[in-house]
Amino acid sequence: MKRFWKIFLFCFACISLIGCDRITKDIAKQNLIDKPVLSYFHDVLRLEYTENTGAAFGFGDSLNPAISFWLLGFLPLVFLLTFFVYSIIQSKKLSALKLFSFALIIAGGLGNIIDRIIFHR
Repeated sequence: MKRFWKIFLFCFACISLIGCDRITKDIAKQNLIDKPVLSYFHDVLRLEYTENTGAAFGFGDSLNPAISFWLLGFLPLVFLLTFFVYSIIQSKKLSALKLFSFALIIAGGLGNIIDRIIFHR
């Protein structure tokens, strides 16, 4: 695959996946907040609304808001943007599957940063 198309598809995947992240979070908020747990398939699948203001497993949940911004917002943003630029630069050497995998990581991280910085969640 030509480099231009790899980069185009990589950028398109990042934007699309961030959009999907935003849409599913909005749907979850509209349909699950302040409602009882929804159970499907004899309790194999459960849907319950919860928000995590920290990092993984609530780490940093009680941090000062200024420290939280820098540690859980700005530093990951710098890392993800660096990873994005690296992916673009190395796109000629990377397979399309690897670039798509990178797009999943970048979009997931940016979706969380958007929540943290823009929507203060």
